[in-house]
Amino acid sequence: MSQHFIPRLFGFLFAIVLVAYPVVVYYLLDSYGLSALAALLAVLLLIRIVPLMRKQPLLLALSFVVVAIFFSVLYVSQSVRLLMLYPTMMSIALMCAFALTVARPPSMIERISRAAKMDIPPQAIPYMRVLTLIWCAFFAINALISAILAWLGVTSYWALYNGCISYLLIGLLLVSEYFYRQRYRRRHGIS
Repeated sequence: MSQHFIPRLFGFLFAIVLVAYPVVVYYLLDSYGLSALAALLAVLLLIRIVPLMRKQPLLLALSFVVVAIFFSVLYVSQSVRLLMLYPTMMSIALMCAFALTVARPPSMIERISRAAKMDIPPQAIPYMRVLTLIWCAFFAINALISAILAWLGVTSYWALYNGCISYLLIGLLLVSEYFYRQRYRRRHGIS
């Protein structure tokens, strides 16, 4: 068994939990209560954050502090609405991460493409910057909708949006971008 298997398994399981977060909250909140659910989520986040601290210690230490404060306030306040703000905070964090790369190039889409070892012609860089801005707008709108639903406090609507509709919108944006990119490449003679 590879020494990287366990961290990858935890990473995969953590990704599933993050994606399923609204559904988990919706189904487990009534059965186990807010304190137990908050403790479970805090432990899962810590399991994910701690192994990564060697790679980016300052950023992950800051993440650790933010997570600890969030769950401490959640535990003390016993606020379901605060628990429901987690997807909002994730969208804001992603929006900020993408926006920072627009201010300090290369853009996030360019970084992702280079990490995937894609050959990027110079004429594609402005397109990638605009695409990064589109993702920023998406995350801002997603955060706003998620925050409104958390504020309303109707768990079923919140879970439906954050656990299904927002992922469908992400998929729609990805598919739309893929087809637009094909047209863009043909129009600009990019292979």
